[in-house]
Amino acid sequence: MIGQARWTLIIGGLVGLMTVADVHAAEKITIPNSELHTITSRETGDVYQIQIRLPNGEAPEAGFPVVYLLDSNAWFGMASDLLRTRAMNTDSTGIAPAILVGIAYPTDAPYDLKRRTYDLTPPSEIVTMPPRPNGKPWPPTGGADAFLRLIETQVKPLVDQRAPVDKSQETLIGHSFGGLFALHVMLTQPEAFDTYLAGSPSIWFNQKQVLHEAKAHLAAGGSVKGRVYICVGGEEEDITPAEEAHPQAEIRRQWKKHNRMIGNAQDFVALMSDQPELDIAFKVFEGEDHGTIIPQLMIHGLHFAFNQKAP
Repeated sequence: MIGQARWTLIIGGLVGLMTVADVHAAEKITIPNSELHTITSRETGDVYQIQIRLPNGEAPEAGFPVVYLLDSNAWFGMASDLLRTRAMNTDSTGIAPAILVGIAYPTDAPYDLKRRTYDLTPPSEIVTMPPRPNGKPWPPTGGADAFLRLIETQVKPLVDQRAPVDKSQETLIGHSFGGLFALHVMLTQPEAFDTYLAGSPSIWFNQKQVLHEAKAHLAAGGSVKGRVYICVGGEEEDITPAEEAHPQAEIRRQWKKHNRMIGNAQDFVALMSDQPELDIAFKVFEGEDHGTIIPQLMIHGLHFAFNQKAP
């Protein structure tokens, strides 16, 4: 007679075999309607990966709106899901089917910290930077204008080849140095995009270079036009609970206080508040820090881009 324990072993083995037999070969998960293009900058020789997600259905007569996403290695999936699902019910969300264009680097890492530091920071003859919390030297900076030329002369023509584009509805999304890049472009080449979404912009860069440039532009009688949405996290000027236990907790605390992510953003918005042709919205999201602000930027910023105001 076979004991109960042995029956259990035999039955368990059969179940295991059946489970293996029912499992099909693994396949890669892909984002629907998305494609990857590799381009080389004619100006710098640097290689970029351009991620494009096309909407379903035929384009409207004016073409599809386009959303350009910086740091796309990290955030293309989130932005794609938000655009796709919110556009399923345009009548209630106001978000229409749109082309998503992610500008990424040839790496599997979420960020290429060296290259993004160069690409997303404005040029200056003199650059003064605070010590980094990790004690390492800063990578090269100042490539923002060349990066914008790449977008204008190589990325946008590529998108034009893939689907009809509504040139009156082009949005740029950037976070941190990406937010700084968005503000720099808005001030220097405002016609490049119609709407700028800047999350936690690094206005502190090079002793608040972008803020001083804005002040000089306005003092010279210039104006600022367009639409811009700026948001920051309410916890960005202090360390997170996890950082409290870090050996360099005090260094990180001083770094965040020096950067004044909330205060600098408030100063920028106040400076722009009397520009009659600038539609500007600003929000501090309580409880969010420099990283967790990104989903809020995506959700509320996209509503601002497609509607008269953010929810």
